[in-house]
Amino acid sequence: MLKPVYYNTAEGKNRVDSLIHRQFEISSQHEIRVKEILEQVRSKGDQAVVQYTRQYDAPDFEIKDLAVSQQELRAAYSKVDNDFLSSIKKAISNIEEFHIHQ
Repeated sequence: MLKPVYYNTAEGKNRVDSLIHRQFEISSQHEIRVKEILEQVRSKGDQAVVQYTRQYDAPDFEIKDLAVSQQELRAAYSKVDNDFLSSIKKAISNIEEFHIHQ
């Protein structure tokens, strides 16, 4: 079982930083497969997402499972660290500003 990582702790921040900055190689076989999956998702949309979710994660997954309720969104939002949320909002703003000037 995976151990949760809590970003609002020193240990959590160190773990996230180490994951972000780690160096790794992706085999060409895996890279090809990922590109195929992305192309299927681009061309077939949710149908492909459901297909691959069933194949790799949850055999009983259905398209209705893609929807997130307002209650789930509020619950998730309330669990996000304010500093992290501020960072995400700043990143969104920077990306939007960058695209405006392209």
